[in-house]
Amino acid sequence: MKAIRLKLYQEGTLKEMLESEESFGWDLHGEGEPLRDITLDSCQLSGIDFSEKKAEFSSVDCRFLNCDLSNLDLSRHSFFRTHFVDCKLLGTDFSSSRFVDCLFERCKIQYANFSETEMKDCQMADSECTRTFFHRFTQKNLKLKNVDLSGCEFLESDLRELDISTCKINETTFQIKSVNGLTVNTDQAVALSKLMGLVVKD
Repeated sequence: MKAIRLKLYQEGTLKEMLESEESFGWDLHGEGEPLRDITLDSCQLSGIDFSEKKAEFSSVDCRFLNCDLSNLDLSRHSFFRTHFVDCKLLGTDFSSSRFVDCLFERCKIQYANFSETEMKDCQMADSECTRTFFHRFTQKNLKLKNVDLSGCEFLESDLRELDISTCKINETTFQIKSVNGLTVNTDQAVALSKLMGLVVKD
């Protein structure tokens, strides 16, 4: 199926949008055709549970409010000016995807996969992003504020000019070359010094 661009300029729900597009054959709550290979454009989606569906999509100028996107395969997709607020993203696969000017706020993002993903001019705030994979992850102007990164893995990732000083990094894995140019607080600096074989004394 070729990519289809959907537009909903007023506020609404995905169910209403799909019902208005009967020719696409999608059924959000039944056994209809899986939601895939489309671009959601200028939509506000509130309280939608995608986790039981085989949903695969890109998005432009969209807001996901209190949605469940857990365990979706959203790899190799693009997200432009998209906001995820109060959403569940447990085990969601974003690998090899691209995010530009996107926001994650008050989200649960445990066990997700951002490997080989690119983020540009994005923000994560007040979110739980634990046990998540950032292998060969690249970013430019990514802003993190009060994000729990405990148990995450940053391997072969470009973290230059990234500020994690307000974040939790308990049991977080970094490679030495990944922390080059990383901004941290004093306690984090002591913890990360162990990567370099340093022994810190009081």
